[in-house]
Amino acid sequence: MIPTTPFPVSGYFGPKYFCDRQGELNFLNRHVKGNVPVVIIGIRRLGKTGLIQHFFHLSTSLKGIFIDLQGTTSMRGMIEKLAASVSEVFPERSHQNIWKVLKSLRPTITFDPLSGYPEFGFNFRSDQEAQNTLRGLLKLLSEQREEIVIAFDEFQQILSYSEPGVEGTLRSELQSFPGLKFIFSGSQTHLLAGMFQEGSRPFFGSVQKLYLEKINPDLYLQFILDHFRKGSKQIAPETVEDILNWTDVHTYYTQYVCNQLFLESGKTVSSDKLQELKWRILQTSRQDYFLLRDLLAIGQWRLLVAAAKEEQLYQPMSKTITDRYQLGTAGAVRKALGVLMDKQLLNQFYDMKGNKYYKLADVFLMRFIQSSLL
Repeated sequence: MIPTTPFPVSGYFGPKYFCDRQGELNFLNRHVKGNVPVVIIGIRRLGKTGLIQHFFHLSTSLKGIFIDLQGTTSMRGMIEKLAASVSEVFPERSHQNIWKVLKSLRPTITFDPLSGYPEFGFNFRSDQEAQNTLRGLLKLLSEQREEIVIAFDEFQQILSYSEPGVEGTLRSELQSFPGLKFIFSGSQTHLLAGMFQEGSRPFFGSVQKLYLEKINPDLYLQFILDHFRKGSKQIAPETVEDILNWTDVHTYYTQYVCNQLFLESGKTVSSDKLQELKWRILQTSRQDYFLLRDLLAIGQWRLLVAAAKEEQLYQPMSKTITDRYQLGTAGAVRKALGVLMDKQLLNQFYDMKGNKYYKLADVFLMRFIQSSLL
């Protein structure tokens, strides 16, 4: 598939449109081929899904099964997505034996009217029946000649499942099939890290962690320059540096700005055109940000403003910060931090010295607050 611009913001279109991540790919290659499970931990929209899909594309000796758990609320949802992914990777016309087993699990099979891909539905009468079906799917995959890698995206979603003890159940089932290889990933970093770091949890000590960082700015700059020039568009390195600074080198926001700038520019991409695009992005989102402000408690909104103005918010409960931004007591700030992190509006990081700080998850919201458009 060829995207309409060389800067797609969703989906995977092949190596030509994928920037760098060579170190991360080497890490995945070593551990997955060594049958060591990996968990990829990173903030939202930084490119975890694209990295997994790129790894699958390059690993021709492996069969990748990708399962996005976002929106699932139970084991049934997970199993339905697993069955659908298996059916996509192993089409019925060329893998009738696999489909025979799939149909023996007694699903309801429909077809998505847009993609044409099959969708599976199960009506389990008990949690044990669901577990048996999951085991049957994993057993089916373990019996294939190909090496199978199963990637669970947004894996922390299992913490909200309706069934009790899902972590333990899933850990038990996955380790029953040592021939299968696994990748886990997720964007709620504090939840996902806890699943694999806390000694009392079922998945403790079972994986190697890959913390996904931002793409190297120098490599990203050259990637952007090359694609504009291949598209017969001239753009100055200084303009690309402006893009990277404004988007904080965050993959989604950088791709979006480049996507729109590529479509709107002629043969020469001017700095004025970029400034116009920045302004329009913020104006377009204005109503959404006002609505967010009204939905949050005043202390939560003020904490967001503090994080936006500081860009890296250290010691939010210190007297200097609480006085400067009228945040209230340390207890109130601590509570607001928890709410904003649960809502994925704030992310927590550590600098090279191990000092904790907070940043807004939405780069455009950060720039909106900084622009005094409120």
